[in-house]
Amino acid sequence: MSIKPFIWPFTYHDFASLLGTREVGEGYETEWRNDPYGNGWRLVIFLDDAGRTAPEDPVPPGGDGEPADPMVGVCLESNDEEFRGQGEDVVDAYFTFVLRDARGRAYAEPDWSHPRKIEPLAISVENEWLPLRRSEILNTENNILHGGSLHIDAHILLKKPQPTPKAPPSLGKKMMDLFRDDDDKDVSFQVGGEIISAHKIILKKDPSILFSICEENGDDRASISIDDTDPGIFRLLLRYIYAENVPHFKDLAEIGQDADTAMEKICRVGKAIIDAANRFGVVGLKLAIESNLVEEMAISSKSVADWLIFADAKTCPLLKEQATAFFVSRSEDLLNSDASDQLRESPRLLAELMVEIARSANPIRRDFEDDESRLSVRELRDKLMEAGLEIDGDKETLVARLREANREQQMDETE
Repeated sequence: MSIKPFIWPFTYHDFASLLGTREVGEGYETEWRNDPYGNGWRLVIFLDDAGRTAPEDPVPPGGDGEPADPMVGVCLESNDEEFRGQGEDVVDAYFTFVLRDARGRAYAEPDWSHPRKIEPLAISVENEWLPLRRSEILNTENNILHGGSLHIDAHILLKKPQPTPKAPPSLGKKMMDLFRDDDDKDVSFQVGGEIISAHKIILKKDPSILFSICEENGDDRASISIDDTDPGIFRLLLRYIYAENVPHFKDLAEIGQDADTAMEKICRVGKAIIDAANRFGVVGLKLAIESNLVEEMAISSKSVADWLIFADAKTCPLLKEQATAFFVSRSEDLLNSDASDQLRESPRLLAELMVEIARSANPIRRDFEDDESRLSVRELRDKLMEAGLEIDGDKETLVARLREANREQQMDETE
């Protein structure tokens, strides 16, 4: 999966004269810009067109006339509703934005938990509201306008998703039926006050460490205690061991119920699954959930430091690669935020980010890297899978593994 983050600064001259609504369209459009794939984009700014002082406020009597102090709205548009292609060529697009003040500092951004997805074949992101009113922008004490102009950065992420391989339907169904059937199960685990049973022979054929835990237990009649793991998470591990069943985040309603939002639940459950999969050696599930988290675009400016630290600690290079790309694209703001304070606790990780920021500022340096180092984590894993090699490990390990395989292949070809 290829992830291409990029930022476009848009300028709205003479903001004070902007009176157009989203429907009327008077003086709110910017020029078109082309992304790396050749798709055209523009950012649209407008005033609340419902005669309200805020989107959630009721319409005043009559509903006519210009609001005294309207909210300011933003919309991202594409010039081609089919720009993301068809079938295997489809590309997903995600969007967020930052309003900058006259000194170029981030002044406001939408209170989203993650970038908004532009739905397939949709020509624009639905109207979104800046968290401020027209009067706040015009107030000279806030120092937002620069020479009367408003500056907004559009942050866009384009990515080409890759489907997760699944077990053949008939085999997967039979194995899930076996998992649900308590007959002939010969080992049980006590997890968070619940008893969860399994077939020892299934665990024996899996590379996880659960069978070793069973062997160490000795007494087949006694339940094996599993501490510090949610029962729902442990069942997900067993479902994967039986049938390579990868859960979809929307089906995990029973886990993480204390989360405030759907995205918080996705993040919390995703981290819990990866932590448990790491602990018990269920590598395939760990890699699948890591990929799903990247697909969900779970990283935001508020969470990027947490994700970098987590991905580094749990050896999730795909997740770390996405978080790094996000951080680099917002480095000017994030280096002066709480995220930087968190990352100072890991000097090595912060040093890696500084290197990536320098690379992004000087792309010519990429020309001096070897072929393996230029590959993304997804590309490295694909090539290692083709060679029948292990795909777990950090990016440096994957690069070294592929480099050695390529070297051996070249030696074989010359003999």
